[in-house]
Amino acid sequence: MVSDASPPLAMKTSFFDQITDPKNIRAAYLDLAKKFDEDSKTERYRGVDGLNIPDLDFTSEEVIREIRDEMLALRAIAPAYLATTPKKNGKKRSISIYPVKERVKAEAIFRVLFPFFDKYFSDFLFSYRSSHPSYYAARSAVRRYKRYYGQNHVLVTDFVNYGDSIDHDLLLEKIKTLGFDDKTVKLLELFIKTRVHENGKLITRPCGILSGTPLCALLSNFYLDAFDKWAGKRVAFYRRVGDDMIAMDKDATRIKELHASLLETVKTLKLQINQNKETLIKDTEPFKFLGYSFHHGLVGFDESSISKAKAKWKKELSRIPGLKKGLSQKTIAQKIRGFRNMDHRKTGSPDDDFGKIIQQKILVDDTRQIKKFSDSLAGKLATFLFGYDTPHKRQRAAHIIKDSKTRSLFEQYLFFRFRKK
Repeated sequence: MVSDASPPLAMKTSFFDQITDPKNIRAAYLDLAKKFDEDSKTERYRGVDGLNIPDLDFTSEEVIREIRDEMLALRAIAPAYLATTPKKNGKKRSISIYPVKERVKAEAIFRVLFPFFDKYFSDFLFSYRSSHPSYYAARSAVRRYKRYYGQNHVLVTDFVNYGDSIDHDLLLEKIKTLGFDDKTVKLLELFIKTRVHENGKLITRPCGILSGTPLCALLSNFYLDAFDKWAGKRVAFYRRVGDDMIAMDKDATRIKELHASLLETVKTLKLQINQNKETLIKDTEPFKFLGYSFHHGLVGFDESSISKAKAKWKKELSRIPGLKKGLSQKTIAQKIRGFRNMDHRKTGSPDDDFGKIIQQKILVDDTRQIKKFSDSLAGKLATFLFGYDTPHKRQRAAHIIKDSKTRSLFEQYLFFRFRKK
């Protein structure tokens, strides 16, 4: 039985005054503006209120005072708008669009509470934490896998619609054990029980943390904190990244007991395991975690990573300068010339794209798979240039890639892994 591992704090910690300090609210706006600017969204993001980030003049004390007064009065958060955006796999992803002022409020709360939560969280949690980036979770999983290959028993699982399934009342019960002052708890409750425009109706859902702010990610992390702390001490290896979990141990009984406790916790927290992605096996059988494929003691790309890279490569080829119009009518020579004339040193070029594929999955060491993957990308170029892919045309495409001073995917792998040019 898993219970909240950390006892309530002896004294109530008052964060409310820090959160509503005018300096903190102004800094929250600047933090938000910086994040949007880095993502090139400063002008494009527009809240439900019709405003974008630059529309709020934070040299004006009036705006600061208005937001602060609303927070001091614990005024209800203006409704968010629930929309969908297409994913690369063809499915839809739900996104929440808050009014800009509410984004600033959420950022103000996050700025003050994040340091507390970051220290409070389990050392086995690796999501939305600068101190625990997800790469470290993947790297440690690879190290464990290779060091004890053939001896590990493995549990890999995730949840169905994790963020949308978090129960509001259960989450608030957990938050109240932290010893926060009542007003800070109320501020959090306002964002937990946010009203939302969904399918033409204004509703307050009984469960689900709306995405769209770092505060939402913080609360989602916290919901499974007690299990993280228990599981991390129960088995030899445990990591969680968002709703993705992995556990490894030489003792099969420990893994089975952890799995049984997870099922009990899931039931208590009103969550649901994704049965299609759950794996409970010996490590000599293949499994996946964080975009990596573990098989036969090697680490490779999983199928989704390969499919995304191929689709992106095909899309990039269609954008070759001078070929945007009448592509099918262009001669092979024109296509080859267009490819060779690309600036292969700049961001977004084939050389840059191939490098990013390797750097983003630098733990991959299945050279046979990488060589096959690299050849398949040359095949995509062959199809683009010549209309079809054969061994001969693929070889010719590989030479064209080389002549353009672009490293193939396999050459990028050799360079980044072994520093060979």
